[in-house]
Amino acid sequence: ADVIAAEARDFIHAGNGPFFLFLAPVAPHLPAHPPVRHATAFPGVTAPRTPSFNQADVSREPAWLRDRPPLTQRDIDRTDEIHRARLRAMLGVDDLVGSVIDTLEETGRLRDTYVFFLSDNGFHLGTHRLGQGKTTPFEEAIRVPLVVRGPGVPVGATVSELCATVDLAPTIAALAGVRTPAFVEGRSLVPFL
Repeated sequence: ADVIAAEARDFIHAGNGPFFLFLAPVAPHLPAHPPVRHATAFPGVTAPRTPSFNQADVSREPAWLRDRPPLTQRDIDRTDEIHRARLRAMLGVDDLVGSVIDTLEETGRLRDTYVFFLSDNGFHLGTHRLGQGKTTPFEEAIRVPLVVRGPGVPVGATVSELCATVDLAPTIAALAGVRTPAFVEGRSLVPFL
């Protein structure tokens, strides 16, 4: 994330006109390597123990899940370590976001820049007896937040309508004042901003 932050700062400083910058850090994907300064953060933190964590009763679940044994203590310990590693790596992403916002502010560009912060999917960490993963139709894997800040976006407002990553291109095109080609899927989310 630190390398991406440096490149982003240079990119923002390099121009004066409108720009589009897409940042996609690897974190928290495995292996989740945090910056050295965050390598020991979150000692003892465990993955969230939601009601679906190591789900006891899977009798109403699909056969592929009903056949999975409960997680062992070794599985749970590994899940907790993955969770800590991901949290540590995300501290680097947090630093990256702060660096971009600071650079936008330093250059006087923050007030007229839209910033979208999102993920492509959720992640299982012990939920539904799944040590890790993301390719299921469970809430933990499909519901991810989309946070937007920029001109005209009310601070603290929440919208609960469903959208998808396919809606990003039409949204960005609309904000840039360009027409979306007919072959592009999705819809502009500008009315929700």
